[in-house]
Amino acid sequence: MNEQEIEFYFCYNSALAAKLREANQKLITVAVSPNTGRKFWLYVRTKKLTETLDEFFINK
Repeated sequence: MNEQEIEFYFCYNSALAAKLREANQKLITVAVSPNTGRKFWLYVRTKKLTETLDEFFINK
């Protein structure tokens, strides 16, 4: 049986989370970090997600 490693992206930036939502990125969950108390949005890291992140940070 082949196990595929899944990478996650934890987003702590509400403006970036809005951009990811606009880009129709699939959100896994929204939660609060038990260590910091900060809200985060969790996504599976895909090629499309990486492209959206690159676009966001280049245009920031």
